[in-house]
Amino acid sequence: DGVVGKALDDGNLVILNYLVTNGKTANGIGQTDSSTNRTFTYGSGNTVVVVSAADNGADRESIDSIRTYAPLSYQSQGRAVTVDDYRSILTNDYPNIDSISVWGGEENDPPEFGKVIIAFKPATGIIVSQETKDSIINTLVEKKNIVGLQAQIVDPEYVYIRVSTEVNYNSDALSTSAESLKTRVNNAILDFGTTNLDRFERGMRYSKLIKEIDDVDNSILSNETSFNMEYRLYPLDDPVNASYVVNFINPIHHPHDGHSPVLSSTAFTYTETSDNTVRESFFDDDGGGKVRTWYYLDGIKTYINNNIGTIDYETGKVNINNITINSVISDDFIKVIAQPKNNDIDSRRDTILVIDNDDSGAVTVKTTPTTYLT
Repeated sequence: DGVVGKALDDGNLVILNYLVTNGKTANGIGQTDSSTNRTFTYGSGNTVVVVSAADNGADRESIDSIRTYAPLSYQSQGRAVTVDDYRSILTNDYPNIDSISVWGGEENDPPEFGKVIIAFKPATGIIVSQETKDSIINTLVEKKNIVGLQAQIVDPEYVYIRVSTEVNYNSDALSTSAESLKTRVNNAILDFGTTNLDRFERGMRYSKLIKEIDDVDNSILSNETSFNMEYRLYPLDDPVNASYVVNFINPIHHPHDGHSPVLSSTAFTYTETSDNTVRESFFDDDGGGKVRTWYYLDGIKTYINNNIGTIDYETGKVNINNITINSVISDDFIKVIAQPKNNDIDSRRDTILVIDNDDSGAVTVKTTPTTYLT
């Protein structure tokens, strides 16, 4: 209207200048900065110290994302009142969010009235630092939420899916090698996880994965596929007596009391209080609701403590009580693995299901040739 803008006339030439970036590529730059290895330099005689690594970079928003969040952004009008308002504001102002879940504290167990709980998966890594959480609350949330409502950011829970499949194929119809087929099936499973999981409230659907595997090659006749659930337990840095909760959030296989163990773990060193001895140990269950620790003695499975915790087969929650874990043997966590009761594995508001592309043990593929007719 000539006051806050100028209407264009036919024949006008409009020139736009804009900055093209590499999106999230720069995220993490500076995280290895140290006094002996500086990331950045500026002239001679100057020292550049990285206060915090680069983050918050994101790739261009997809059309589907715009369709989802643009109406929510308009509805919120910059104020955080409803759950959707929080989701819209955070997604718009903090592009490092890859997936977000927001719910009222009254939905927690036990309820936390007067709270809004926020969990999000960052675009890089699996959790964000406490400094980043505080910054988001102080700069993005508290200035926009209503009085009397407290926002809290929590880390997402991750349940890792381990897939084991045996693929039966017609050897006469296979145009590639068996090893190539095995690799393609493995990649199809990993791609399935990236596409269908790795977000809040996305479940593992058995029938969909079965079909994906069958569709890898025309020579595949069938596949027999099973899942295990894996929870990554991070012991405290200082070896002290502590209790831990492992929550698979899904029922665990338990056909009857006294059934063989369906819980297992990778190795860790553990101090047994009864004799103050440190041993390389493992977890399992007794088939009756108790968690045990055991070790190998001359190649024989020998139990140390027959009641180090409890396992609720129906809820999938495992409590490990009063244990001193000194160290883990590999990685920096203990893999606690359980066999699920059902073929489908569900997620929930604060939990993300993942097939870990970086874990060589996440997918196991066996190919079996046959020559019978399809």
